[in-house]
Amino acid sequence: CLSGLFDTLLLTLPLFRCTELVQNSNRIPIAGLALLTSANQAQAQTTSNLTGTWYCGGSSSPSYIRQVGSELWELSDAGYQVTSTFNGTVLNGYINGTWADLPKASYTNYGYVSGKVVSATQITLTYTFASAPGVVNTYICNR
Repeated sequence: CLSGLFDTLLLTLPLFRCTELVQNSNRIPIAGLALLTSANQAQAQTTSNLTGTWYCGGSSSPSYIRQVGSELWELSDAGYQVTSTFNGTVLNGYINGTWADLPKASYTNYGYVSGKVVSATQITLTYTFASAPGVVNTYICNR
């Protein structure tokens, strides 16, 4: 059933991520690798540029996102309450990566982030806590 799917494969980095099976995409689950067809890579390059200042979950504290190709870098700074960062990718409008609290605040959580590009001015982000199993926070982010 996978014949022809692997005509042209591109590896996305970093290699420590796991990719979930997403219906109607050409991604397949392989621990540590995200395998993409050339069609997915082309579509990933046409995703809106997410670089900018975002506000998530009704917070007045900014989240700063930098997009370089399909790679995302983010810093959320709520002062000494919580400061965190994530690194991930945006492919076909879906965001996947890892996040961690930074030592500026007292929190030391970390985990996985997933999300969806809703529009050029709205994304949803879901933070799953590897450091606190069962804890999941979802935010709507606007710019």
